[in-house]
Amino acid sequence: MPELRFRVYFGGSPATVDDLAHIEEITIEQTEDAAWEGRLVMSLCLDAQGNWARQSDLRLRPRTQVRVELKIGTDDYRPLIDGPIVGIES
Repeated sequence: MPELRFRVYFGGSPATVDDLAHIEEITIEQTEDAAWEGRLVMSLCLDAQGNWARQSDLRLRPRTQVRVELKIGTDDYRPLIDGPIVGIES
């Protein structure tokens, strides 16, 4: 089976090592004649007061552009989805 690799961009900038460490799951739904949807499940990081430690992270705000690319084997990276964050569930 060929090797699979992925890349994630937030607001046009590559995800940092810290960003990638918090991504638990990526799901991309592509259906003919329907809007494509991507869902990123990220771990919740709380500070000592119980507040979300990344709540001031501007890259994870509504309308921020997110791009997920996939590379299969020796092929080039191909975008799976590229669009704005339309909702955040916490």
